Amino acid sequence: MKGLHTTFALVRKAEACPWVYKAVAKALGEAYGENTPISLDKIIELSGLEDALWALQCVLPEEKARRDKLAWLLMADYAEHVLPIFEAEFPLDPRPRECIRVSRAYALGKASLSELRKAREAAWDAGNDVWTSRDAWVARAVAWAARAATWDVSWAAGAARDATGADWAAEQEWQTRKFLEYMDKDIEELF
Repeated sequence: MKGLHTTFALVRKAEACPWVYKAVAKALGEAYGENTPISLDKIIELSGLEDALWALQCVLPEEKARRDKLAWLLMADYAEHVLPIFEAEFPLDPRPRECIRVSRAYALGKASLSELRKAREAAWDAGNDVWTSRDAWVARAVAWAARAATWDVSWAAGAARDATGADWAAEQEWQTRKFLEYMDKDIEELF
């Protein structure tokens, strides 16, 4: 089965927002029982990217290992997509790029947790070091997106959207396409 799935029982246990839960339940209708798998791409269609990213925490138990790898790679993609903003302003600072590289390596079992923590802190420091920039908040958001690529997909997505400023809607559209691209592939294609 392609993609990732959750159920009403799992999202209720994870304490989903009641209004989102009710809206999705109403849209899906009675054909979906408490334990009927709901694809995350269906959640994007009905409720948007943010809710699908939230639902990553409560996928079917047999999909958790795939979800973990997919989330790490997605976080890295989100951060890397806005990395040129940071590198245009600070071309000699490799810390955010290195953090993204280590995050991907960690997803594939090619970097240790210690390496990941070190890269995360370096990206955090890069964000703190950019206050001299004329667009400090943008550069810092990119560095934070890189740091978030080591721990939370929703934060990575949000930081990347923050970094784009006026292009927020375009970035969210790109992130949604990237998420759906991952959902549409078999696990062998990704890893």
